[in-house]
Amino acid sequence: MKVKYPSASLPAPVKPFSSINIEKDPSTNTVTVTPQILLDRLIDDKGQEIEGAAFGLALDGSASMKDLYGTALGPFGGKPNEVAPVAKAMLKFLAGYAGDGSVNMIFWAVGPGGKDIEDLGKIEYSKVDALKDNDLKPKKLLGRSTHLLPAIQHFTEGMLKDAPWAMAVFITDGAIDDMDEVEKYTEQMAVEVDSGRRKLVKLVLIGFGEYIQADQLEKLDNFEASVDVDIWSSKMASEMEALYEIFDEVMSENLILAPTGKIFDDSGRLLKAYNDGIPAKLEFTLQPGSKGFKLEIPGQPTIEQDLSAGLNLLK
Repeated sequence: MKVKYPSASLPAPVKPFSSINIEKDPSTNTVTVTPQILLDRLIDDKGQEIEGAAFGLALDGSASMKDLYGTALGPFGGKPNEVAPVAKAMLKFLAGYAGDGSVNMIFWAVGPGGKDIEDLGKIEYSKVDALKDNDLKPKKLLGRSTHLLPAIQHFTEGMLKDAPWAMAVFITDGAIDDMDEVEKYTEQMAVEVDSGRRKLVKLVLIGFGEYIQADQLEKLDNFEASVDVDIWSSKMASEMEALYEIFDEVMSENLILAPTGKIFDDSGRLLKAYNDGIPAKLEFTLQPGSKGFKLEIPGQPTIEQDLSAGLNLLK
C-alpha cells in the first residue's frame, strides 16, 4: 500500500502547466513534483489533434440537491441557484473543445424514483450566456433516490456512443443508490472497449456541495476492471484549481508533446532527461533545499517554475 505523504497544489503555475502537485517525504525531505502540461486542444496518444470530440454534462436532480438549485427570490428573501454558475462554466469549457461547439446536457435522478432523465438537448457555446438560472434547474419532481446508471447509459448507449472521442461529466452531491449496477456496467464497458467492440467514453464524477459522499467518488475513481481500461475519474469541485483538471487522467503519461527535453533544479542539477519524448504529465524528485525547476525543450524558451508558494504550504 502506497504511503500518503503531505501534499499540496501549487497556486497559479506558469504556462504551459495547468497544475503542479508537490508531495513531501518527511523522512528524507525530498519532494516529488508532478506537473501537468496545459493543452488548448485535445490530443490523442499519438500526438494527433482529435476531431469530432463530443461531450455530455449531467446535473444531479435528486431531492438532496433542492437547496442548491435555490428558491424564488422576493421581498422576503430566497436562495440563489448555486448550480447555475457551475453549469454555465462547465458548458462553455466543454463546448470550446467539442467538435460541433455544443454539449448535450441532462438532469439525472429526477422523477419519483430518481431514475428518470430530463434531456435539455444540445446547448451551443454561443447560447450559454443567455441561459437563465431557472433554465438550469430540473422541471421534474426531484428524485428521492439517486440512480446514476440511467444517466451513464443515456450517453454511452446514445449520442456519445459513436463519437471518435467522448467524455461525460456528472455533477452530484449525494450518495449513489445503484452503485452495484454502476460497477457491473463499468466492468462490461471496460471489457468491450478492450476488445474493440465499443469506443471509450471517459466518465468523470464531480462532487459538489457541502454533503458530498467522498467515498463514493473514490470508489469509482479507483475502480479496477478485469482489463487495463480506465473508465472513471473523480474530482471534488472544491479542490479543483481549474476546469481543465477534468482532462488530467486523459492527457497523461501516454501523451507525448515534444521529442526530447530535460528538467533541472534551480541550481542547475539535471533531474530527469526525457530522451524518448516529453509526456503531458511529468514526475521527478527535488532534493532538500531546492525551490524550483527548469524545463528545457530544444528550440523552445526555457520554462522556469518557482515552487516556493507550494513548499510553504507543506511546512
